Amino acid sequence: ERKHALSELSLKISEARARVEAARQACAASVPSAPSQAEPTLVERELMRAMNKQAELQAQKALKLFSLIAVCRRVTHPYIYVNGEAASSPPGVAEPERQMAGGSAGSAG
Repeated sequence: ERKHALSELSLKISEARARVEAARQACAASVPSAPSQAEPTLVERELMRAMNKQAELQAQKALKLFSLIAVCRRVTHPYIYVNGEAASSPPGVAEPERQMAGGSAGSAG
């Protein structure tokens, strides 16, 4: 489901990039009738709209990725402390790797 949502956003972003590029080409090709116009032309408005839409889609994708990072970190390290340290076991309980390493060293000595 997450992969589908990200691929859908990536597809929308690539379409938005194509629209921005087409609008830029149209804006460059259009000859301004009056160089000191206070109001943007239709082509310029379309270019601004396309650029805004592309930025919005990129922000949506970034937020989706940030939320996925947080979810993945919670799953692999459900205990995140105030100091930023992450652990997979609750406070006071040794992590499995440390128990095994400590147990084998203790029995050998």
